[in-house]
Amino acid sequence: MKVLVTGARGAIGRAVVSLGAARGATMLGLGHGAWTGDTDLPPLNDWINGDVSIDNLDRIRALAGLPDVVIHLAGGSHVGASIERPSEDFRRTVSGGQALLEWLRNNAPETRLVIASSAAVYGDTLGSPIAETSAYAPASPYGTHKAMVELLSNAYSIQYGLKVAVIRLFSVYGPGLRKQLVYDLFQRLRRGERDIILGGTGREIRDFLFIGDAAAMLLGASALATADWPVLNGGYGQPVSTAELARLVVTDFPEASVRFSGVGRKGDPSALVADVSRARALGLLAPTSLADGLAATRRWLDQVDVCPHP
Repeated sequence: MKVLVTGARGAIGRAVVSLGAARGATMLGLGHGAWTGDTDLPPLNDWINGDVSIDNLDRIRALAGLPDVVIHLAGGSHVGASIERPSEDFRRTVSGGQALLEWLRNNAPETRLVIASSAAVYGDTLGSPIAETSAYAPASPYGTHKAMVELLSNAYSIQYGLKVAVIRLFSVYGPGLRKQLVYDLFQRLRRGERDIILGGTGREIRDFLFIGDAAAMLLGASALATADWPVLNGGYGQPVSTAELARLVVTDFPEASVRFSGVGRKGDPSALVADVSRARALGLLAPTSLADGLAATRRWLDQVDVCPHP
């Protein structure tokens, strides 16, 4: 099987490439940066440095032929950045997604497409597990643009028969991901901070998905991609407050304490928790507990990062 990963140089993209290669697939990548000189980079058969565009997709085809599967991870990746620069987020997410759909329509209509979307399309779930049938209610340009790509892909499935599956990822964390709350908190603790103030109230609820499980879910969803446009939540299914997450991370640093500022970030919902019934029924349930995932993240940081160990 030949798999093209857009946004392959990002943490989730790397995890998908690594897992796909381990399973014997021919892995192709499209994204920004060089695929050399970084020990975190997994083996890749062919790589194009650049945006998701018709020209760059044609270059991939010239190098390796048409892919059997595309895992689409490219696009905006920060709520805050989308608020500060909404036009740039639109270009990266919506324009890139539409270019991919149009290229597939004209060149590879039998290729199966898996779109990595986001729980941000739901907006604020108010603590209740949210099903895939829930209405769109994004609270940021980031979530709005992800929803737009979903709707475009649905239209291409209906009108042109493209085979598409959508995975709405929740709060991904783990080895390789150098952003978000888990990474930031571990790093501050490992650098010796002992009285840490985090944004928010501590009552924000999230559903934390281990990065290896996210990669397995994205690859597994390729078998589900059809013109029926299946949509799955990519979560663990366990609501965890940011205060509880901080408590679990700080366990290994007994002299440290964490407080919350009481001020949330603009565009961040108070709760996002996945109803994973559909993923469970299809055999794509995430197996890694939060405790095991945090331990794996700590081991990775101890192995690869240069910041001093406390």
